[in-house]
Amino acid sequence: MATPPDFDQLRALAKDNLSVYASLMHPDWNPNWHHRVIANVMQRVAQAAAGDDTYAKYRRVCIQMPPRAGKTELISKMFPGWYMAKNPYHNIINASYGAELADDIGRKAREYVMSDTFASLFETPVSKLTNALTKWELTNHSRFFATSVGAALTGFGANCLLVDDPIKNQEDANSTATKDRIWDWFMSTAYTRLEKNGVVVVIMTRWAEDDLIGRLLPSGKWMNISFPMIAEKDERYRKKDEPLWPDKYDLEKCEEIKTQVGKRVWASLYQQRPAPDEGAIFLKEYLRWYEPDDLDRLYFTGIYQSWDTGVSGKVTSARSACTTWGVVHDSTVPGGSKFYLLDVFADQLSFPELRAKARQMIGAWGPDLVWVEEQQTGRPLLDELRLVLGTKLKGVRPVGTKENRARAVSAAFEGGRVFIPKNQPWVDAYVNELATFPYGAYADKVDSTTQALRQMMRAEYSDGRRNVRMGYNDILQEPRAPSVFWR
Repeated sequence: MATPPDFDQLRALAKDNLSVYASLMHPDWNPNWHHRVIANVMQRVAQAAAGDDTYAKYRRVCIQMPPRAGKTELISKMFPGWYMAKNPYHNIINASYGAELADDIGRKAREYVMSDTFASLFETPVSKLTNALTKWELTNHSRFFATSVGAALTGFGANCLLVDDPIKNQEDANSTATKDRIWDWFMSTAYTRLEKNGVVVVIMTRWAEDDLIGRLLPSGKWMNISFPMIAEKDERYRKKDEPLWPDKYDLEKCEEIKTQVGKRVWASLYQQRPAPDEGAIFLKEYLRWYEPDDLDRLYFTGIYQSWDTGVSGKVTSARSACTTWGVVHDSTVPGGSKFYLLDVFADQLSFPELRAKARQMIGAWGPDLVWVEEQQTGRPLLDELRLVLGTKLKGVRPVGTKENRARAVSAAFEGGRVFIPKNQPWVDAYVNELATFPYGAYADKVDSTTQALRQMMRAEYSDGRRNVRMGYNDILQEPRAPSVFWR
């Protein structure tokens, strides 16, 4: 049996191991597996900030966790001293929703670095020159600044920016103006403070679909680490339906919390799936699923794309969305067709970006017909594409409300005629938007879907049977080159 390491060995390990460091700094702390995962992530964040490009992807990290799961203690209070001791002249900015929380974080982080344990690990005590509650530095000239979201940061650069719970409560989460202010501060003030190789970690309990993390993730540039209170699928360290931290919140306690807070709050704050209660039009139980390998056996009478275009590239504006579909003839189902969703795209785009993306996706899939909604940027997009697509392009004028258009095609879902691929990176967001419509923050994918289904259900479009297995793989991995017309 291995001999447990003695204190001297632990001290040696703690200098490079955040988990060991945390256990020494807080002897009564009983870390769970998710704390060790977070510690490993933050170690890589520190290495990336020090210029190690091996861990470049850790320079932008989002961590989603339920309330009272230990995120602030480890990341905002213990990590700064460990990081600063190892990185002379580096600055950390820690921003949270208010001045009171910033004071608490600054005080506790300073207490850790003023402790005898810290002194036994690092020869970098707190400097006597700058030793305020929220702004202090070590003798190696590394500096810490705890502040509130929205505050000025003039004169203080950041090698490491930590944003810890930028939203205070449900009232703030329900306020578009508050969320816009947080976003504007983050992009125009905080983000501009980053030094070369600067890292950003956003740690928060999710409140709304369009909160800070909800606005960052669609760019695809952020690592996303999510810890739902109860696992919704098998994970590396736990099975489906197992609680995150059973020593603190066992399954019985989790169910009690769920009953107390309600479905909506549970889904967002605890499961990190911010969304209103499920809508009444597209129920998840109606969805049918297929494996990507099933495409080897499917032949489509046609492949179609449906575009719902937004206004501009602003984060608060509507997104442009495209869904790509394959139609399979089946005389055993009502209407005689099944509809297979092949690909989904949605993002805020300027018109030049929209035009380029449309060309790329049409070139990759080679659809038999493309539908573009004749509103907003849809009209100029139609003009651009009509020159090369001709009769394969059709403008669609929406009739009635979004809800009525959705209800008009809901029978296809209820009848088991709509099939969605498993294990694709965009599927969860797509299904969530369907299930929460019309109460969710976004409806662009729904609009693209209802437009496509309405057109496919209204008429039979046939251009010969086609196997699109290669096209499916290409769009997920290495899209085919665009059509010669666009080179």
